[in-house]
Amino acid sequence: MLRKIVQHGPSTMTVSLPTKWVKKNGVQKGDEVNLEEENNRIIVGVNKSSRKRLAEIDITGLSRSAIMFYLRSIYRQGYDEVVIHFKNPKTIYYDLKKEEKVISVIHQEINRLIGFEVTQQREDFCVIKDLSGPSEGKLDIIIKRILFLLKDAIDDSVEAIKNKNYDKLETIEEKHDTITKFISYCLRMFNKRPDSSPENIHGLYHILCSLDVATDTIKYFARYVIRQKPAFSKKSILILENLRGLSSYTREILFDLNLNKVIEFMKLRADTKDLLDELMIEGKKKDVSLVFYLASMLELMRDLIEAKMSITPPKNTREISEE
Repeated sequence: MLRKIVQHGPSTMTVSLPTKWVKKNGVQKGDEVNLEEENNRIIVGVNKSSRKRLAEIDITGLSRSAIMFYLRSIYRQGYDEVVIHFKNPKTIYYDLKKEEKVISVIHQEINRLIGFEVTQQREDFCVIKDLSGPSEGKLDIIIKRILFLLKDAIDDSVEAIKNKNYDKLETIEEKHDTITKFISYCLRMFNKRPDSSPENIHGLYHILCSLDVATDTIKYFARYVIRQKPAFSKKSILILENLRGLSSYTREILFDLNLNKVIEFMKLRADTKDLLDELMIEGKKKDVSLVFYLASMLELMRDLIEAKMSITPPKNTREISEE
């Protein structure tokens, strides 16, 4: 997008802001905007944390999962107050093939959204608000916490399967909810206090969304094992142990990018893929779901490392200028 520079007096120059951007961010006459210099660019941003964002939505006809995803997306986008309308008091929960009260579903999801509370509730609508005020948490600390929780979930899953202690797998649901809560909080903070570097923000978004999918994958895998109680072969157990090792490498690389660790990760990933291929060739019915879930985890971990490298070049990278 090109804009012409207009000169006012001997030393003052101005440029107009795009109308679409102004409307989207609610910028008005007299408002202040943030200007940040980055090499040959000037980044213009609004101080979102100082202005409340309000929304009104209608969830009539949506399923339980769709309602939860809708509320989660509103939270992550940075809204501070939301009026929710619904004409029907009940919704369908397709996974369990049963009905649930809409207001109960709303409360379930709100409990996973840090700072949000239901402040008004009627028969066909409710109001939710952020009562926590501006977010001041440190993203790097929260992301580290997410990675530790994810590793714990993988470790617990492997140990539970090795020892046939399937009751232990039921704790994965709680870990999933906690991780999802932290991920939503981080994504909300991005939108409330956007990073000055678009490259970093896109990479961090990708990392957090991949962690979200990885957490869901572990949750569904745990549910499958609890429900089916499949017999795991020695090869399957070895693959699970490899997955545990890969999760450790992934966590270490996301903390501190080290090319030697990346090489070790790729070698172990290749060995694990070979084992998964062998399970597929053997064609045992009990291993099909295992292959599906673990193959998904391998790709998600690889994506996480690629995203990390896109925002943090390896330490031996040296930028040079053109002559």
